[in-house]
Amino acid sequence: MALLAQLEAKMNELMLRYRDLQEENHQLKSEILNLKTMNLTLEETNRVIEAQTDNLELVKKIAMNTGDSTQTKKELDRIVEEISECIHILEAADPKAQV
Repeated sequence: MALLAQLEAKMNELMLRYRDLQEENHQLKSEILNLKTMNLTLEETNRVIEAQTDNLELVKKIAMNTGDSTQTKKELDRIVEEISECIHILEAADPKAQV
């Protein structure tokens, strides 16, 4: 009789552990999905910023070649610097991202 009670207690313990593990598994799968979604968003943001950087660098080269004012050059330098900072922030948020 005692053996049966021990077996039943162990079985109940294992069932509780199984339920806990199922819940943890569900939470981890949800977290993975959220991280994948965030990663896709960061990748898209990174592509947009890269395109903006390319465009700004092109504008900067054109502005320098056409003799625009010093103020315009300073403003373009500032904008390119801001975009570079954004890229660094994105890289810090997602170390796997390559710019």
